[in-house]
Amino acid sequence: MCYVLDFELLLLIKVCKFSEFPRPFQIINYLFFKEVDKRNTYSGLHKKKKKPLHSMQLFPNFATKTKNAKCFGKSKDMKNVIYYFSGTGNSLNAARIIASMIGGATLVAVKKDTYSHLATDADRVGFVCPVYEWDIPEPMKCFAEQLTINNKAYVFMVATYIAVHGRCFETMDSILKEKGLRLHYGRTLRCVASQCVAYEPFPSPHFMVPRSDRHARKIAKEIAAKKHNNYPRMSVITRKLYGKMMQPFMNVQHEYDKGFYTTDKCIGCGLCQRICPTKNITFSNKHPVWNHNCNGCNSCVVYCPTKAILFKTPEAYEKLDNAVTHRLGLPDNRTRYHNPHITAKDLISDGEEVVSGGLQ
Repeated sequence: MCYVLDFELLLLIKVCKFSEFPRPFQIINYLFFKEVDKRNTYSGLHKKKKKPLHSMQLFPNFATKTKNAKCFGKSKDMKNVIYYFSGTGNSLNAARIIASMIGGATLVAVKKDTYSHLATDADRVGFVCPVYEWDIPEPMKCFAEQLTINNKAYVFMVATYIAVHGRCFETMDSILKEKGLRLHYGRTLRCVASQCVAYEPFPSPHFMVPRSDRHARKIAKEIAAKKHNNYPRMSVITRKLYGKMMQPFMNVQHEYDKGFYTTDKCIGCGLCQRICPTKNITFSNKHPVWNHNCNGCNSCVVYCPTKAILFKTPEAYEKLDNAVTHRLGLPDNRTRYHNPHITAKDLISDGEEVVSGGLQ
């Protein structure tokens, strides 16, 4: 297996012509993931595309897949709680797998105004979330800052991402240190890149979803054993580039959801409003209205039952005039990926109990 360093990825993106998109990401796929899973259809740039397997062959449901999962470590009498933020389901799926293998856990969805939960009697406290702008999502940051945690708890974090994890672990650790705690364990988990307003999902979900699940189980074994590690730090290169590459996007993030609009396919079902973790969507004349508190999770887009939500580059992003903003847009025929184990109902839920070996 070959892992490309952060700065190598950045150089690849910079050198490759985005006019040939998505070829740059095909190259990244090939460099990142040379291993070929026996059950997938992904086989590099030089192979012809094979007919995909039936969806049930590729992605058996979570309960079936984890019902025989083993519990590692002495965790039967321990109380475990995992806080997750998830837009397209990758982080929730990872949290479920981890919970099922550490003796069960209470999963709590991090959403707007989710501040009443306490972890004062938990033996293990976990945070699972994606990487946004090389950091943890703002809702997770605000939640962690206000959370009360048992000062004897084992604290871990898993960050789902594809290329650059940035400073996400450092941010969480600094929040914990303000509480007299520290991050005992931190691991990254590569998942399907799901920013559908900019590109097709990559690497191929047929390959990447089973691979991510296998890696999540390995991480779960280490968490069950309460392993300590030196979590991944931000690389020297990405630290220097952060201000130049990420800060311009952070400055206009409140303008991001101005790019969303609906077509006449909208049936006014209200799913987008219910699934939004930041409660950013309201309804007017049976159509969604975005209220400029969006973190770009895209759950409203990928779970829309009629694919009625599209995206065009907001004016503020056009003014940034860079390679990324030139690619923004959501054509009607683009794949709207979400994790195949996670339904809209799962994401709407405020949480769930996971027992050892699967969902309760």
